[in-house]
Amino acid sequence: MKKKCVSLLRLSSLLLSLLLLLCACADVPKMKVEEERYYNSQSGIAYLEAPLCYKASSYLKSGAVAKISEKKMDDVILYQISEGVPSEMMLSTENFDLFYAEGVTLPTLSQMKPHRVHLGQSDAVTVTFSLITDEKDIAALLAAYQGPISFSESEVYWVLMDYEKHELRFESEQYPGIYYYLDYYHCSEEIVVEDLIKDPTNFERRFQGVEVTVSEYKGAYYAAYHFGYGVLRDPETGICYPAADIVGPYLNESAE
Repeated sequence: MKKKCVSLLRLSSLLLSLLLLLCACADVPKMKVEEERYYNSQSGIAYLEAPLCYKASSYLKSGAVAKISEKKMDDVILYQISEGVPSEMMLSTENFDLFYAEGVTLPTLSQMKPHRVHLGQSDAVTVTFSLITDEKDIAALLAAYQGPISFSESEVYWVLMDYEKHELRFESEQYPGIYYYLDYYHCSEEIVVEDLIKDPTNFERRFQGVEVTVSEYKGAYYAAYHFGYGVLRDPETGICYPAADIVGPYLNESAE
């Protein structure tokens, strides 16, 4: 009987906490949507939705600030980001989507100077199965992302590829509360981009310093560029950047 009473007390406490949270969310002001700007009439601050390469690292569940209400959609509650980031600067949804105030400039990846990278399964922003902390490897990832060689994801026949999709979340001590997010594709076979060419013996190479082979198919010639087994992908633009095998060794490791 005593155990049953304790269980009922815990359940009542949980329900009360949930009710208080719902009430708190119900009292927050609605955002007015004006040409992709989300205006908080209570604070007078207008927010913009951050590009997909930015994510909040966490948020305060008790820190509901505002909500976005649109027809035929559930309300989206915006929360204060934890780790001391003022709500006047940035907010987060429950899915860690980032909103930033007009006038706030989001840092580039190089400006963040990340000190570690969380490697996780795709779409699981809170799950990390490996950490990259080696300065040389982090520098190599930044160099690949900022390098001159890139191509569109549409140039690779992904449906024919055997690959795993992961996420990289770059963390910086200088910019707490946010991650810079990139996809990472690790393939079991080489990633190849093909260009149609006229003369197989004399053509201008599209990618300098990249291994290229020439093949013929039904009278047409193709230059095939070989990019190894791993690429970074910008989720906002769909642009891919060869990443050699920088991430590969970390795929089977466990986070500390």
